[in-house]
Amino acid sequence: QDTAPKNSAKKKKAKKEKASQPKAVDTDAKPTTSKPAEPSAAQDKDAAAKQARRKRHGIDDSDDEMEIDETAPPAKKEKKSLLGRMPQDAEALKRTLFIGNLTIQCITDRKVYSELKTLCSSHGTIKAIRFRSIAFSELLPRKIAFIRGKFHSERQVCNAYVEYADEDSAKKALVLNGTQFQEKHIRADLANNDKAHDMKRSVFVGNLDFAAEEEDLWRHFGSCGAVENVRIIRDSKTNLGKGFAYVQFVDRSSVALALKLNGAEVNSRKLRVQRGSEKAIKEKQRTVTTPDSITRALEGTRSVKGDKPSNKKRRTARSRSFAEKRLNTASDSRKPARTPARGAPRGRGKPKARA
Repeated sequence: QDTAPKNSAKKKKAKKEKASQPKAVDTDAKPTTSKPAEPSAAQDKDAAAKQARRKRHGIDDSDDEMEIDETAPPAKKEKKSLLGRMPQDAEALKRTLFIGNLTIQCITDRKVYSELKTLCSSHGTIKAIRFRSIAFSELLPRKIAFIRGKFHSERQVCNAYVEYADEDSAKKALVLNGTQFQEKHIRADLANNDKAHDMKRSVFVGNLDFAAEEEDLWRHFGSCGAVENVRIIRDSKTNLGKGFAYVQFVDRSSVALALKLNGAEVNSRKLRVQRGSEKAIKEKQRTVTTPDSITRALEGTRSVKGDKPSNKKRRTARSRSFAEKRLNTASDSRKPARTPARGAPRGRGKPKARA
């Protein structure tokens, strides 16, 4: 019984001595390399999500020591908005150039857009380019229709506002007026130019096709002389033509030649070419003297010319017959009085009978 505990104590002591001795290293043996464990599907998903978060926050993969704040909002990338309005700031208007009759490919084709940017940047540094007067095929909000590319098939031109860094660059870019870009004569002018058309060097063109473009009139009136600009009056909502336009020439003598093209056909429509100003045309439309317009004036409404009469001079009528009666009396007063026949009494009343 006493020998059993002694043997167990000896065995424990031998194990401790063996563990304390250094192990012999076999130099001839080949080192064994342990293969890393393959990542599971869950680990791959977590790694992909982590990398996506790093990209969303704008962190480079080489910056391993940078910490990511999950609560911070993601960094917003600056997007170039091609759709916009004319600048409202007075200082921005001075350095903004208006370009008309541009092809719609400036929006749909990146190559054409880069060509336009290169053409405009040759005169100075450009801050932004905004496109305007775009006709869409569906009645959607402009931004949604612009993103979806719902452009009108019959309206292949648009306008643009090019904002330069300084005012001098915008003035230098005025030389682009009348030049051809993508086989179209462009119109260049300052955005803050409030000067009206010079009607002495312009002609009014009526009976124009609604789908007509500025290039059609450039080619039609190009034989009369150098054309400075063409302006088709368009609807503010649909951006389609209203049926009339103005063509301004460089030389005043070209107007006489343009008037000879009255009745010529463009897009199967006979044009009406005449000399006149916008004010004269409006006055002509206002001063049409018809019986209805005269009766409206007599019944107390505004006069034909559009000026508001005073309360003292305002005339009222109880019925339409009163207005017609006033018209008849006005016409009778203009007739010459009849001269009495020879021998007829000149006094008023009936002649007295002789006894």
